[in-house]
Formats: sequence, C-alpha cells, structure tokens
Amino acid sequence: MPQIFVFTAGNPEARQHLVDSIENPVDEEKVFRSFASADRDELERIREVGNGFYNGFYAWGAVPGEGNQRNWDYMNPGDCVLCVYGNTYHYAARALDKYDNRRLAEMIWSTNDEGKTWQYMCFLSKPVDVGGRVAEAADYLNRAYLGFTRISPEKVDAILDDFGSVDVFIHQVLGGPESGVGTAHGFDEVTERDMGDLEDAEDLEKAEVDREMETIRDKLAHDAKLTEGLDRQTTQTSARPRSAAFEIGIKKLYGFRCAICGSGLRTPNGNPEVQSAHIYPKRLDGSDDVRNGICLCRMHHWAMDAGWLSIADDYTVLVRDDLPNRDDYEFIREYKGERLHLPSVAESTLDRMYLREHRRLVGFKLHHSGGIGLCRYSFP
Repeated sequence: MPQIFVFTAGNPEARQHLVDSIENPVDEEKVFRSFASADRDELERIREVGNGFYNGFYAWGAVPGEGNQRNWDYMNPGDCVLCVYGNTYHYAARALDKYDNRRLAEMIWSTNDEGKTWQYMCFLSKPVDVGGRVAEAADYLNRAYLGFTRISPEKVDAILDDFGSVDVFIHQVLGGPESGVGTAHGFDEVTERDMGDLEDAEDLEKAEVDREMETIRDKLAHDAKLTEGLDRQTTQTSARPRSAAFEIGIKKLYGFRCAICGSGLRTPNGNPEVQSAHIYPKRLDGSDDVRNGICLCRMHHWAMDAGWLSIADDYTVLVRDDLPNRDDYEFIREYKGERLHLPSVAESTLDRMYLREHRRLVGFKLHHSGGIGLCRYSFP
C-alpha cells in the first residue's frame, strides 16, 4: 500500500534547506563523491527515473532520533512526501530511494548546533507546488505536525477509498497537478540505458521504440480497448518495437518495483529484475496499453499468469482459496488483501476492464451476498 510522509520546514534553517535541495537540485558532483563508485549506476537511475535525464537530484533528510529513524525505516520508493509550513502544504514529491549518508548530508545542509546532520536521507522526484491548507485536509491528513511524520495507514486507506489514488487526492484537495506527483517519465524519449535494460533488444532500433512509445502514450487519450486488433502487416512491422516500448514504459511508471511486493532487485550490472506484464494476456492479443500493464517481480508475474492470484477492482490482491498450504506459496498468500503499488502517473492506473477480464480468464467469480455492495470471490 502507498504511504504518505510529511516533513516540516517551520524555521529559517529548514527554509534554507528547501532552497538547497527542494527548490533547486543538489550539485550532482557532491552526490557522486559521497558514494562508492559501485553505486554510480544506481544513482544515475535515480536521477533519470525521478527527474528526467540529467535534471539533477532532489533530497530531504532527518536527524538521528528514535521517531525519525522509525518513520524513515517505514519509507519505501514510490511513497508520497509532502512539505508543510505555515499551516500550508507547499510541495509534493515521490520517494525514489533512501540512504543513511552523513557525508552527503553535511555537504548539502551542514550540521545543527548539536553537531548532528540530516543523514536519514531520501532522494525525491522533482517536487511540485501544492497549496492546500492543513485545516482543509484534516479529514484525511493530520491536523498539526511536529517534525517528520508518517500518516497512519488508516488515513491512507480512507484517501484510497474516497479518491482512488494518492495522486487524485493531492490534485483535488491540495491543488497538485492533475497528471500526478513525481511522474516517472514513462513516456519520455527512450535512452540508451532503457535499451540496455530490455530483455531482448537485439536488432531493435531506438528510433523505432521511440515512435511506438508515442503511440502508447497517445492511447491514454482514448477509451481502453481490450485487444490491439492490428492487421498482419502492421503487427509484423511494429510488434517488437511496441513490446519494447511497453516494457520500458511500465517499468518506469512503477519505479522499477514490483506492484505487489515492492521488490526492486537488480543485477550487478544494474539491470532490473522486474518484468512488464500484461493483465489481459498478449497471447490473446491483449492491448499494449499501459492501463493493461503492471510491473511485477518474476515470482508474482508467474503467480498471476498461473492464476493463483488476480486483482480486484479496488486494486487489492486476490488469492485462490485452494492455494497449496505450503511454505513455497507463502510469497503469494502473504499479500492477500494488500493494495497494489500504483503507477506514478494517475492516468496510467490499471483499467478495471482488464482486471475483470483477467479474473474471468483464471476463474475468479464474483458473488453478491448479504446486502447491497457486499461481495466475495470464489473459484471453480
């Protein structure tokens, strides 16, 4: 489930920190000098995924302390981060990754009067302006803040129930952009790194993939269609570039992490372990629309294709009742009822048509019982 964190900037020192690393990017040479050379690829990925290629690093941090460390430990890539001061929310961003790095924190923000620095760091997508008043959002967020805060899961659940996503809430209540916070630039020009991450890039031309990326992006302006419905000649000329664009776009939109478990494993060369999966399968001409796509680790990709799990209309994980009661299957069972990590661009969220068709294909049946709105899923 997505999380929301709030940091305060109520004093002059904190306001200067906003200038240093929220309103302006951090000097990237400081970032690279503060990490081992082995981390270079990962840092470049963070810079690219969150902010567009060569747009720089944005960051915030917290000083050591029990409460700060506990909240920082909870934070995961993809979580929403808000900045508040003067009883107003001013910025919103997505967490890209986190590091305990005293050296970099001192380079950016120096130290406080006690010699501490804000070393519990998180890199952020480029922050966007918001302007909602704390009091106006108090039904969903907190009424007041004292330092670095994690919004309770119950409050986040209420946001998801009423708005469908954190992005929509930020747009409608806090005045954020309609396109979402911290978009992963899933439809930007394809980079050489993107091509290198592909599972099968042999003989593919980057220009072809770029062209198909534009086609995929343009689909979002129209109602979702279940299948591609391409004629044979078009299929032969565009299938591989279209599949490559779909693979790149989905992975970026989900921050290279599994939508079910959040795994972001990479090889020693920095290639992501996750895969871009079709909800309504490609073998049935399933559309290469990103609303028919989800980023999954290999284990959960297999489980979804095999029919052991599916996804409800409220984006929670469904698991078959007859799942074998063995430890081997615990990686499926433990996520039953959990909400998915949704993509960073709200318009790219899974279309319920594809979810319904997947449930039908793998045998999940919806039954109503008890009263209006009460339902359960069963299996053949």
